[in-house]
Amino acid sequence: MTKRLFSALFTSARLLGGCTTDPGSGVADDTSTGVLPPLDGAGAATSTSTSTSTATATSGASGTPGDTSEPPALDSTSGVAPDCVADADCDNGVFCDGQEGCVEGVCSPGLSPDCDDAIACTLDSCDEADGRCVHLPDDSACGSCTETCVPSVGCTTDCVPAECQGQVYQCGNCIDDDGDCQVDNLDADCWGPCDNNESGWSGEVPGQQSQSECNVMDCYFDSNSGAGNDGCSWSHSCDPLEPSGCTYDPATNLPGTPSGCTELQMAQPQECVDYCAPLVPNGCDCFDCCGVVLGDGSTATVYLGTKDPQTDLGTCNLGTVDDPALCHRCTQVDACINTCEDCELCLGETELPPECDDQECPAGLQPCGQAGQDPCPESQACVTGCCVPRPQ
Repeated sequence: MTKRLFSALFTSARLLGGCTTDPGSGVADDTSTGVLPPLDGAGAATSTSTSTSTATATSGASGTPGDTSEPPALDSTSGVAPDCVADADCDNGVFCDGQEGCVEGVCSPGLSPDCDDAIACTLDSCDEADGRCVHLPDDSACGSCTETCVPSVGCTTDCVPAECQGQVYQCGNCIDDDGDCQVDNLDADCWGPCDNNESGWSGEVPGQQSQSECNVMDCYFDSNSGAGNDGCSWSHSCDPLEPSGCTYDPATNLPGTPSGCTELQMAQPQECVDYCAPLVPNGCDCFDCCGVVLGDGSTATVYLGTKDPQTDLGTCNLGTVDDPALCHRCTQVDACINTCEDCELCLGETELPPECDDQECPAGLQPCGQAGQDPCPESQACVTGCCVPRPQ
């Protein structure tokens, strides 16, 4: 066959849509598209199948050169890559909507965490910020006004009687003595187990009421005050504010101590500090002079033991604190003050200031005095927000 005839036949074959092979190159020509394969430098057609498979092998699942990760396996039926191959592929990073999972290549939504603690008086919710369930106590869900809601327990009085030197008084008997739905350390009028008056700040314990304010006083916050038997000594005759009506005399001689007013104001015996200081409510000194917040936001130091001279009953309480005639002003003894810090419960308080997240107590002491908190151990009592050893 002549070269002219072969060329004509080759052209006819291409026009008919067939697949031919160039006799000179041995390379197939896809005549269905009418596009010839590219030629190499010698004029021969080159194959594209080899370069395509090579690119796929080196670019990985992402198509990026150098990425050697395996692409998701294709579904044998549909030929489509699955959405996921492991649970981690479906995680949306949100705690409160549950853990998403991968089921047969498809992401499945998770189940929200079950935050129900089965305690009827708690408000249960999911806290996304902390990634946990929270259970807030709600006392209003309890049947009695003297009950409090304790998470993991439920509604309970959850009160442990607290003795004061072998006796149980109103502020340690686990009874709502004044009918205000507040019991013992949850009552703003109670300052400790040696307080026998749930409706006011005057302790009303016989030993306390025998204080000789114009002569000599000792630690007020136990039950046997009046004789200086714990090393503490003070007199209202040393106080220029005359809280008990004593005539102010800075040269007063106090029985049982060689120290005068000025010395005792600056220093009390170590015995007094060791024994009395742990019993002193936050904001008070050892002799019942306490700092309080008045209705206008200002502060004053008042004598908790202020009495009506006609009835000999205490008149100072949270409701009368603004009246100097019912809560006599006094001067605190610097040598024996338990100052109230910003995030402690001060006298007359049962809730922390709003800016405080955590209740403060001296190192090693358990917080108390707020609804929902654990009671103090049996050997201790709650004094303005902290569990301290009971007076012996």
